[in-house]
Amino acid sequence: MKFWALIFSIFVFVACGFAKVSKEKIFVVVNANSADSKAIANYYCEVRSIPKENIITLNIPDKDVLSRAEYQKKLANPLVAELAKRKVVSADVITTDSNTHRPNYLFISHDIDFVVLCKLPFKVAPFSKSRGFATDASSVDSELSATFLQMKKMNGPLRNPLYKNYSPESIHKTYGVLRVARLDGKNFDEAKSIIDSALTAEKNGIRGRAYIDKNTSKGGYKIGNDWLSSAEETLKKMNFDISVDSVPALMGYEKRFDFPAFFFGWYNGTPQSYFIEKGFKSAEGGVGLHLYSFSASYLRRSGWTSVMMNNAFAQTYGNVYEPYLTGTQDISAIMKAYENGLTAGEVAYASIAILSWQTLVVGDPLYNPFAVSLDEQMKRIDNGEVDKLSQYVVLRQSNKMKADGISQNACDDFVKKYIGKMPDVALVWRMIESAITNKNNEVAEKYVLELHAKKIWSDIQYVGLSMELASVCEKIAMAELGMDIYNKLGELNLSKKFMKTLVREASKLSKKSGVKLSEKFAEMKKLFDAEDAEAKRIAEEKKKQAEATKQRRTKSKKN
Repeated sequence: MKFWALIFSIFVFVACGFAKVSKEKIFVVVNANSADSKAIANYYCEVRSIPKENIITLNIPDKDVLSRAEYQKKLANPLVAELAKRKVVSADVITTDSNTHRPNYLFISHDIDFVVLCKLPFKVAPFSKSRGFATDASSVDSELSATFLQMKKMNGPLRNPLYKNYSPESIHKTYGVLRVARLDGKNFDEAKSIIDSALTAEKNGIRGRAYIDKNTSKGGYKIGNDWLSSAEETLKKMNFDISVDSVPALMGYEKRFDFPAFFFGWYNGTPQSYFIEKGFKSAEGGVGLHLYSFSASYLRRSGWTSVMMNNAFAQTYGNVYEPYLTGTQDISAIMKAYENGLTAGEVAYASIAILSWQTLVVGDPLYNPFAVSLDEQMKRIDNGEVDKLSQYVVLRQSNKMKADGISQNACDDFVKKYIGKMPDVALVWRMIESAITNKNNEVAEKYVLELHAKKIWSDIQYVGLSMELASVCEKIAMAELGMDIYNKLGELNLSKKFMKTLVREASKLSKKSGVKLSEKFAEMKKLFDAEDAEAKRIAEEKKKQAEATKQRRTKSKKN
């Protein structure tokens, strides 16, 4: 029986192996008990021209976590039955577990490109007491994707046959993988912003900068930094303007973070820096991932995935429980898949090694960031179609010229040609960097004054760049102007964490240059220094207590 199923699968592969994604083969799943779920589904089908009859409505508890029995009886089993009724799934139930109601299928075929879950529950609670890689706890999305995989067992993950396959061929149908995507958010408006972000970027081509946040102190987790290094190389090969940070702490407020089109980082549990500042958003169509366990455990309330959603990243990822590093999204494979022209949904399945596990992916699976080529983007600019993100297209083209062997001076001349013809903060900054590299302080001063005149600190996107600008001022003997920038930043209504970084950087400038610190900053410095001293005292006291407890236990064991 299994032999004939395999032969049939091979026939299906040959017949549809080279088929592109069809909107008629996308099925959108709605929770009858959630108004947001219905609204998200209707909006998505409308803007993507997905037939409304492809909406499947299920009666599911409107909560985050389902028990194993609830998952099977309320979500998975009814969904498979409905798909079978629509003749897009063919699979026979061999046995059914009496405790979990989980069927064991003999998979024959399916003709589904994506199943899109609209604000459905996202966690399946563990049924057994097994832990580690033996747990049966999972994300709804990953568990559903593995419904028809052969040799499926409840505990532990399963190998994903689509991992590192960068071809657009429909091999998921051959293997029986249901490619599951998720549209979600705190409310309908947040989910809509994620969908709209993808649609806008698809229309214009993705534009913005790339940011890689490594953590080289994590020597025991070399694979994570290797993934990031590989993604860095791919982004450079694709000519994106890029910032790379390798210090143990998260990329901080003192670094630029304007219009992130791609952000990949790890291993800091608490979202911080510009991600948490009011009004900050990704570039249109941004792809963002901060790799961390439990990053999607509170998907709509807190954690990295929630923050990425709030910042309108068009695609982001997360883990609902502890996935362990090898069970997370492979960041290097994400970028290689995009480099090969795959859509967001295809990228998701090419970049995860295991299924029936902890990961989920938020975003429109049809999203194609590279639908508009760099050449086409430049043609539009030269035809006068410019906006705030056009400057990053110019920089990307300049990077491409440099990679093709064009001299740096010629690349700089190319960038200068577009200054004044569009929002150009990033272009002017490029000229500052080039002037400093060439030790031409006179030219650097000219462009520093130009950026200062633009009052770039008033835009949350350029606050980090303003911090870097102030630091540059000290290096080229313009310390008073640098302090003025810090003072202007101090007038913004940003977080206490930002203010601590700002006062620290202003204090450094004052100490190096002799420029007086403002009374406001001087008072804040005293307060922050006292808080840091108290935090250090408490940490040292806890360390002493822990050591004393350890010694008592050791002594007790000896006795």
